[in-house]
Amino acid sequence: MSDRSPEMLKPTLIAGACFGTLGALPVVNLLNCACCALIISCGVFASYLFSRQCRVQGTEFRPGSGALVGLVAGLFYAMVHTLVAEVVRLLIGERIAQAVVEWVQSMPSIPVETRETIGRLLERSGAWTVLSLVAGFVVTLVLAAIFSTAGGLIGGALFRVAVARAEIPREASGGGPEGPRPPDSAV
Repeated sequence: MSDRSPEMLKPTLIAGACFGTLGALPVVNLLNCACCALIISCGVFASYLFSRQCRVQGTEFRPGSGALVGLVAGLFYAMVHTLVAEVVRLLIGERIAQAVVEWVQSMPSIPVETRETIGRLLERSGAWTVLSLVAGFVVTLVLAAIFSTAGGLIGGALFRVAVARAEIPREASGGGPEGPRPPDSAV
């Protein structure tokens, strides 16, 4: 049994990278519409990985530890999510905006002025600024910190590791259930 807690970096980085990548993918990210399911799962998965390390090292893992693991995993989630989302936007964002513009332009039931306004708005949305990138990161960071911590708390309860403490038997220490015994006297 070790008094030292296992390293938290590897399980939190793995969970944050996996779920941050999933959360940035165009269709898969819709899972976060269901009560931030991917972000909560990030905290639960990080807790699971960390609890396995605790079990191997013989250290205790409780819900409070799970909350901390979930918080750190949420920080990694936000960083990876922002980077991957930006790469995805650079690769396919322009094409998606163009496809939407063409689709709207082909609808005869929409008034011409409305079609032109929608087209201009979508063409301007390509002007991505550093400010919007930072704002997106901050929002993701706050949501990830909250929901991944909650997931870590859930994971801590699910994957709890209790360590049995070695107790000294009372009889060996000179005492029974009723307290210490007087020394044996030689008659």
